[in-house]
Amino acid sequence: MDSWAPTYSFGGPTSLGGPSAGRDVNIYPGLLRAAPVVGLVPPDELDELREVHVPGPGYDKACGTLRDRHVLILCGDELSGRRATALRLLTHLAGKAVYGLRPTDGLDTVCRDHRPDRGYLLDSRPGVSAATLDQVQLSALEDTLRQVGSFLVVTIPAHAARDLPDLDRYLVEHGHPNPHKVLDRHLRCGSSTHANLLKGWLADPRLGERVDRMVRPQDAVALALQLMKEAEAGTSLDDVLKGLGSSATRSEAQALLSTTTYGEHDLTRLQQLYWRAFVVALAVFNDTPYLPVVAAAQDLAEHLGRTEYPRWGPPGKAAIFSLKRDDWLTALGGELVSRDREGASDEQRVEHVRMRNRDLPAALLDELWTAYDGARTPLLNWLKGLIQPTQPPEIQVRAAQSVGWLAVHDFDSICRRIIRQWAGSRLPSQHMAAAWALEFAATSGGLAPRVRVLLAEWCRSANLAHQATAVLAYGTTIGVRDPAEALRNLRSPARSGNATMTAVVSRSVIDLFTGGAEHEVLNALQEWDADNDDRIRVAAAGALVELAYEADETGTPALLKLFAGADPAAKSLTELWRAALQNQLVRADAWEALRKWFVWADKDPTLQVPLAHLLTAIERVDPTLRTRVAWYLRFWQHHPKEPSATAEKIRSAWEE
Repeated sequence: MDSWAPTYSFGGPTSLGGPSAGRDVNIYPGLLRAAPVVGLVPPDELDELREVHVPGPGYDKACGTLRDRHVLILCGDELSGRRATALRLLTHLAGKAVYGLRPTDGLDTVCRDHRPDRGYLLDSRPGVSAATLDQVQLSALEDTLRQVGSFLVVTIPAHAARDLPDLDRYLVEHGHPNPHKVLDRHLRCGSSTHANLLKGWLADPRLGERVDRMVRPQDAVALALQLMKEAEAGTSLDDVLKGLGSSATRSEAQALLSTTTYGEHDLTRLQQLYWRAFVVALAVFNDTPYLPVVAAAQDLAEHLGRTEYPRWGPPGKAAIFSLKRDDWLTALGGELVSRDREGASDEQRVEHVRMRNRDLPAALLDELWTAYDGARTPLLNWLKGLIQPTQPPEIQVRAAQSVGWLAVHDFDSICRRIIRQWAGSRLPSQHMAAAWALEFAATSGGLAPRVRVLLAEWCRSANLAHQATAVLAYGTTIGVRDPAEALRNLRSPARSGNATMTAVVSRSVIDLFTGGAEHEVLNALQEWDADNDDRIRVAAAGALVELAYEADETGTPALLKLFAGADPAAKSLTELWRAALQNQLVRADAWEALRKWFVWADKDPTLQVPLAHLLTAIERVDPTLRTRVAWYLRFWQHHPKEPSATAEKIRSAWEE
C-alpha cells in the first residue's frame, strides 16, 4: 500500500510533506544543524559551546565515566541536547582536538586511525543500529585510547539502550538540562546593553511559566535570542509573550503535521498517515483516557486513507502503533498521566494522554484547517461520526468543542455542514453536541453576537429539535453571560406545551441558576407564573420543583439557603412555592420536593428555621393551604420510609 500514489493528497501535492522535523538540534546557536558532525569541529564553535552549555542530569557521572574508561555511550531522548553534551565532555578532556566520525564508519575508524590527545564523537543517526556496538571491540578500544590519552563518546537514542545490557560500564543516561538555566546562560552571554530590562522580564512569573513548559533545550535558546531582539526593539513584555506563544506553538504544530520522521525512525507513507491521525486525535482529545484516543485516531486514519488512496483498505487495528507507544509520545511532546477514575479503586487508575504544551492542540487544529484543504472533509466527517450515544461523554464533548473551534474560521460553512444538521436531528445527543459547539464558538472564538442571533431564531422556530438545541445552549456559559436574554428567549420553547421540551427548559433554568444567575432566574420564573398562558405557568412551577433538588457546595438546598437570605428572594420563593403547590399538574411533585427539604433538615437542624418561615409565609399568602400543609406534616412525620423529626417539630408549633 505504501507504493500507491495518492490521487487527492491530504494537504496538496506534497501530502503534508516538507522538511524533516524532529531531528537532533544542538542547544547552542553555533551548531544549529541536523547533519552529523564530521571532521574537526571548528575551535570557535567549541569556545562558544564552553560559554553557553548547561549540563543536565547525569553530566557529572558521564564525565567521570569518560575520564575513567576513555569510552562513553551517552543515551538520551531526541532533541535533549545529547550531542552538545558529548562535545562539551570531549572539549573538557581533550581540548580543541575534537573530531566527528561518520556514523557509517563506526568504531573501525577509531581503531585504525587513533591519534594521541584527541576526542572522538560517533553521533548515531537514523538507520544506524546501536546493536553494532560490540563489547569486545569496545574493551579493546578502551585500552587503546587509554594508552594514547584520547577519548570516544558514542551518542544513541534512549530506547536503543535497552539493546545494550552488557555495556553498563560505558553507558550513561543524558537528561534534559534545566530550561531556566539554559535561558539565563544565553542571556548572560549576549549583549549587556539591556541587561536590567531582561532581568525584569525574567522575574515575571508569566515568562517563568512558559519556560516551565519547555521540553526541548533549543526552545530556551530560541527564546533567549528572541528576548534579546525584542529588548533591542523596545517591545513590551506583554507583546513579547503574545508573539512568542503564538509563533512558537504554530511552528511546532507545522512541524508535527509535516514530519516524515520520529525519533530515530523514518516513517513510511502509511506510517505518516497514521502519525497525522494520532497527532490530530490527541489535539482534539488532549488530556483524556488513552485508549479512546487510540480508537479515535484509528477511525480518523480510515477517513484520511479513503481521501488519499483510491483503493484504501485499513491494514488492521494495530497499524497505528506498529512502533512503540513511548516513542510516539516522546516525538510529539506527549506524556501519560495516571488519574483516578470516579468510583474506581486505586488499582483501577486510568492512563490519560496529553500534550505538554497546552496551547498546541488549538494550534494544530488551526494549522490543519487553514493550511491543508484536503483535510477538511475527512476531519469534519470524523468529528460528526463521534457524536453517537455509544461514545463516552468526554469524547462527544471534545468532538463538539472542536467543531466550535473550527467554526471560528468559517462559521457559515461549519453551521451548514455540521451544527445545523445536529440541531435538526432527532437524537438528543446531537442537540447537545450542537449546543456545546455553539458555546465554544461564542465564548472562545468571539462569535457571541452571531450565536445569539441564531439561538433567538431557533427559539421562535416551529421546529422542536431546533428549539431544544437553543434551550440547551442557553444552559451553557452563553446564557450565564447574558441570563436576561436567555430567560426571555426561553419563554417561547416553554410555551410549546411539550412535556419533553418543558423538562429541557427546566434543566437549562437550573444551569443558569447554578451558574450564578439566582436572582435573574427567580424574577423570570415569577414573570412566567404571572403569564396568562397555562403552559408558561406549568413550566415555571416545574422549574421550581427541579431547582428544589439542587444542593450547593456545602450540601444545603440552594433555594432554601436563598430563602434564608435577602427579603426579595424570600418573597419570590414564597409566591413560586404557593403557585406550584396549587397547580394541579405539578403539585404532587412540588409536595414531594418539599418533603425532601424536611429530610435534609433532619440531617442539618439549621434548616428548620427557614423551613418553618417558608411554611408560615405560604400560609400567610394563601390561607387555603393551611389544612393541606398540616395534613402533609403529619404524613411526613410518619412516612413509611423516611419519617421526619423536623416535620413533627414544625407540626407541633404549627398546630399551637
